Amino acid sequence: MGDSNMGSCESQVEQMMSNMRKKSTELFHRQDGEGSSLQNEMKDPDVPIALGTHDRNLNILFRDDDSQLVKERQTTWPRKQDWEVLLERVAAKKKPLATVTLKRGHSKLTVTNWKRILQPKANAVCVRVIGPFADEITGAPTLSLVHTDMMENTTTLGELLTEAERSYFGQDMDAVFRARLEDYITGPDIRSGQNYLECALVYGYPLDRARETL
Repeated sequence: MGDSNMGSCESQVEQMMSNMRKKSTELFHRQDGEGSSLQNEMKDPDVPIALGTHDRNLNILFRDDDSQLVKERQTTWPRKQDWEVLLERVAAKKKPLATVTLKRGHSKLTVTNWKRILQPKANAVCVRVIGPFADEITGAPTLSLVHTDMMENTTTLGELLTEAERSYFGQDMDAVFRARLEDYITGPDIRSGQNYLECALVYGYPLDRARETL
């Protein structure tokens, strides 16, 4: 009898969750007629970010515009532009911070049309768009994408790691762990003076190189 009752409860809960998910997608589908996997991938905004090795390895594909990395991105996410994937990953808390360079010419996301194309989608999935600002290295007009609750809760870099991962780096990195994600909103870069650990945490990159260099 106990198993039968539990099965009934699980069925009811499953139906309730299904209805909730259906309602949560309505807003985004009104913004994007073709629909999107964004809402299905989004996590509870109250759940802190916790990246595994797989997601960190995917994030490193956005490190720069190296031709091999561009090819891998296009293979991994066919028929999607980089900014679309980055928006999805930030919305799903698979990447703490993303930067998007605004293009000129015939690109779909340009200096003149990003508000019309990107902003509505970002609002629908709780992602804040900061910018445009001039990239410190290239001077190109750039946007930053960050999950809204990570800004509101003043998330620190230490909170982007598990306790075991923090202990691996030792107390020497306490100053880095106390820094807030919002302090890096215009884009950390090794060339701008940040260390490998800061860049790895802010962008959600693999931790191996940070461990090696530190």
